[in-house]
Amino acid sequence: MAMVRWLFLGVLLELLTLFSSPGDLSRISIYNMKFINEILDTHNRYRSDVQPRASDMLFLSWDDGLAKTARAWSRICKFSHNPDMSKFGKGHPEFDFIGENMYVSPVDAFTVRNSLNVWHQEMNNFNYHTNKCDGSCDNYTQMIWASSYKIGCALHFCGRGIQDFNRNPGTIFICNYGPPGNDRISKPYNIGVPCFGCPEETCTNRLCSKAKREFIKRYHKWSPKYSLASIFFCNQPLLLTSIIAAYILQ
Repeated sequence: MAMVRWLFLGVLLELLTLFSSPGDLSRISIYNMKFINEILDTHNRYRSDVQPRASDMLFLSWDDGLAKTARAWSRICKFSHNPDMSKFGKGHPEFDFIGENMYVSPVDAFTVRNSLNVWHQEMNNFNYHTNKCDGSCDNYTQMIWASSYKIGCALHFCGRGIQDFNRNPGTIFICNYGPPGNDRISKPYNIGVPCFGCPEETCTNRLCSKAKREFIKRYHKWSPKYSLASIFFCNQPLLLTSIIAAYILQ
């Protein structure tokens, strides 16, 4: 009888994997260095190449806490901003507030490059001199916000669709930034000779770089308050499997 229970549990777990896994996407974690490096390299290239040139653009580096928040919120499978990003101290253990960009796509069409490029293309809607948008440009201005120096991203496959978007299986990709940009008052950066605004720092590809600031700090004891609940909220098969497994193993 015990053997039958274990075999049944194995079948359930295999079915769960088939139901909820989008193939290669399921193996991309917030600790995957290829994933991280592509995000950082692309962001820093865009930040380095802004026109007109920036005098105070900081080099962007990875942050474990921001990635955890992005991962937890992506698991909700909802195309709306995380309400904790604008609540003091809720979205990160050190940053008071955080910024957020979101992108959704069909599973077979998703790549990190495509999603970042879509955000970057919003530059065509932005006028630096007037600091106004002709259409959507918040994703772009957050990408090139000079004082944002940390980023953490995550993606999640939503097999039952994405709330406030559509019911088809899809991928949601989220990047969180600290400190946040888009304060509605300031311009994204100051114009000038690259790195002129950071004379005591290293100038790397027209970006202000400082090793201490770019250190990747791990927040092993911190997770967003909804981190565990989010796993079950958007994955009813996982919840069902957990209940059945608990019964089988009792």
